Amino acid sequence: METILTGLIFVLAISMILSEIYKISFERKPESKDERGVLILLKVKNVSYYILLGELYLE
Repeated sequence: METILTGLIFVLAISMILSEIYKISFERKPESKDERGVLILLKVKNVSYYILLGELYLE
């Protein structure tokens, strides 16, 4: 059981890191400045925070 929980936390941490990397790379593109780009950035931030909160509740 402990191994499964550790694996799940590891997967959530990796997903959050990948989400932040995507957000950073997308913010550099000119498409991020238009309306659709802003919506995409908000969705990525929402996913990052959701993953982070999920990790906090698991501990």
